[in-house]
Amino acid sequence: MGNMQEKPTSGQTTSNNAQEKPTDGGPSSTAAPSDNQKVEVKNASDNQKTETQSPVQTYGDGKSKCCMVYAKALDITWSGDTRYWRWFKETSGDNFEAAELLNVCWLEVRGKLATTVLSPGTLYEVVFVVKMKTKAYGWDAPVNLKFTPPDGAVPRETKFKLTDLKDSKDQWKDIPFGEFIAPANPGNIEFSLYEYGGRWKSGLVIKGVAVRPKS
Repeated sequence: MGNMQEKPTSGQTTSNNAQEKPTDGGPSSTAAPSDNQKVEVKNASDNQKTETQSPVQTYGDGKSKCCMVYAKALDITWSGDTRYWRWFKETSGDNFEAAELLNVCWLEVRGKLATTVLSPGTLYEVVFVVKMKTKAYGWDAPVNLKFTPPDGAVPRETKFKLTDLKDSKDQWKDIPFGEFIAPANPGNIEFSLYEYGGRWKSGLVIKGVAVRPKS
């Protein structure tokens, strides 16, 4: 897989050669639910578990709601191609599907969340929750993290070196990259993680994006 991997275009899937344009099929990634229609509100004291969690979960009481946008609710480029990503059920703690990066050079993960599921007036932090496999490679360049607040302000961008997580021994780690005050009026936040440098990468596992009150 030494050739450059093209970014898939709308309505296309990948072919056997990453350089060729696909000729049939649908999108290769999983789109985020529109306006978070799949949000399931649960109380933190509710210990009932479903077989697989809803891709967007909101917890807590009216004063301190927090939200987890799992990987299945994110738009991950190439995630429908088993040569590049692997989906698996994580059963330790919450039951959810995580996405493991097998090998890509074009890394792009995007998502959004309606602020109506949060507590107005609360200061929130936005955190990517990921882990690195012991045999991860290709992360010499930092990844880019982008956050767009609900007030229409200019998006905020930062960089993070995932090599800093290589010694985490496959434990979930937080990467904070944005904060905002939940508005009283409806709005959306948007977020992304990407790296287009052309180097083939492997070993990143994505749980999702946590939006939680900042202590």
